[in-house]
Amino acid sequence: MLRAVRTEVGSWPALMRLGLAVFAVGGLADVLYHVLTVPSDAPAPGAFWAHLVTLVGMVLTMLGILTARGWKRNSSKSQATDHPVLKISREV
Repeated sequence: MLRAVRTEVGSWPALMRLGLAVFAVGGLADVLYHVLTVPSDAPAPGAFWAHLVTLVGMVLTMLGILTARGWKRNSSKSQATDHPVLKISREV
């Protein structure tokens, strides 16, 4: 099972894997911040940075997905086809 997961994750684009790691660190920091602090009305820089790191992780993950999709789309193996539901022609 662990070998299958490692193989699957290893096939993902590097930027996507980096984004998921940054996202996990930001998410962990956010959870720890909310668990370990007492709620107050004052703005909290710790919460801001945790949310910012999480957002950066999301953006990196999306960039990894989209750039990998663009590379695959431009490869010689891909062929243009009509989309049956959306009625998108091959020229698009």
